[in-house]
Amino acid sequence: MGGLWVGCSPKRVDTPEAVRQAVVEYLTGRAGLDLKSMDIQVSSVQFRGDEAEAVVRFRAKG
Repeated sequence: MGGLWVGCSPKRVDTPEAVRQAVVEYLTGRAGLDLKSMDIQVSSVQFRGDEAEAVVRFRAKG
């Protein structure tokens, strides 16, 4: 389990699914991660204006 801060972006991030998508987009650019082999779940999220603080779970598929 990890925490991730999702800040301002041109897109509207105001639902848990939008936060999940923002996390996936952020991690896609990181070397060494195979996102297709992970389940990514937003456990909780708190919205504060144009910011969101989320608890995100990462699990290996299988």
